[in-house]
Amino acid sequence: MRKVKLILIACVVIAGILLSSCPEDGNGGTDTGKLLILQAYGTGPGGAAVNRSFVELYNSTKQPINLQGYTLWFSNGIRTDGGSPATVEPTEPDWYEIELTGSIPSMGSFLILGPERGSNWTGITIEESYADIYNENFLLFNRAFKVALIKGTAELDTDIQNPFDTDGEGKKIEGYVDMVGSRNAETDQILGFETAPARNSGSEAVRRKDLDDTDDNSVDFIAARYPNMTNEEKGVRRPRNSAAGAWDPFAAIPEPQPSDNTLLIFQLGAPNAGGTMSHSFIELYNAGDTEVNLASYSLQYAAARETRTNNAAFSEDDGPWAKIDLQGTIPPRHSFLILGNTVATAPAMILTDEDADLIAGFALHNRGAKVILLSNQIPIETVLTNPLQDNPFDIDGNGTRVEGYVDMVGGVNTAPQDAVYGFESSTASSLSGSRALRRTSIIDTDNNTADFSDIHYGNATEEEINLKRPRNLAFGAWDPVTGVQDE
Repeated sequence: MRKVKLILIACVVIAGILLSSCPEDGNGGTDTGKLLILQAYGTGPGGAAVNRSFVELYNSTKQPINLQGYTLWFSNGIRTDGGSPATVEPTEPDWYEIELTGSIPSMGSFLILGPERGSNWTGITIEESYADIYNENFLLFNRAFKVALIKGTAELDTDIQNPFDTDGEGKKIEGYVDMVGSRNAETDQILGFETAPARNSGSEAVRRKDLDDTDDNSVDFIAARYPNMTNEEKGVRRPRNSAAGAWDPFAAIPEPQPSDNTLLIFQLGAPNAGGTMSHSFIELYNAGDTEVNLASYSLQYAAARETRTNNAAFSEDDGPWAKIDLQGTIPPRHSFLILGNTVATAPAMILTDEDADLIAGFALHNRGAKVILLSNQIPIETVLTNPLQDNPFDIDGNGTRVEGYVDMVGGVNTAPQDAVYGFESSTASSLSGSRALRRTSIIDTDNNTADFSDIHYGNATEEEINLKRPRNLAFGAWDPVTGVQDE
């Protein structure tokens, strides 16, 4: 008792100086609507959007909250349609508990992490050291899960599947603070939630849409689809730990800012035999005011994963990297055309060897490809830790680019059947044997989805083909958006 009094006296003295520095006693009154489950994600056994399961708590009050006496409970649902996997560990609807310690700052977060699962992460990665609490046994199922926050000594078991409604008449378990239950589809079963379940998937965390808690998971939570987010959006939406301090989890997403990159991968084509372009090609464009000597530059490329079972076996990896060493000089506002193999038998857009500034024997895959422009000629496979899966635009999940990075585009035909590990922020789409990927402007926002659109050369008019076809150095200075040549 004496020790408790000393702690209370210390808090009062501190409060006289800075009131918010004294955490609320964990045995104080109800925290319903104040301490919230802000976000949760389940990897399942293999991972997808994020490399580990997590739960992020948020303190919406103006006082820190001492988490002593709080417990986080979690359980996984099952898949009932016989799909694979039918169940995932744990196989029974048992509750598992994690005792919480420490404190959560005013207007701040607290992060619980599980072990890393799988290696196919297309959204964000979180280091184990970033956790406020790490638990080796913490795993949420990417098909269905539930997480409950309880204050006090009440315990959950298989007889209490829904602590939000223990008797079918709305009686909450003693000490109830908050809960989220989520499932991917109606064929996935989860027995605990507030009013109705939210929706999750391997690519989507469940995340509150605001701090107004209506006690309805289906209304309060929306999808946080990390693979499709820009870097700016990830910067606001990604989970935080307590060390991050006070922050606004619903702050406006800043507009992507144009990068200072002026040497661009402007267009690429990846035809197949029935395609509408005669060759694989890559068009560079110098949008700057000074010439660029390409003597030390390289283009490196690889095929994306083709996961369509009727065309190819599923692959966990992208194809191996190949390299094209560049040479020559690009004056300001000029294009530079690298020409690959002849592929299509009856193309609508025909290129010849005379159009090429550099002829290289390469072929881009029409289901998906990634191409990177580097200011060095070091094979990228010797630089990356995992060459078949690492993204040179973001090699560590924190935005670090590979040495010599200039520009990159990763594109696929149809998601999610086709996927690629290398891209800027999110992938360009609709690449095919008939569709080239072409920039919509010479302003680079480091987001392939935003920066590129497709042009179907087979359906284009002759005027459109002449306007958008790739150019070479001999064409001279021009504006590739308007097609107007400099006088």
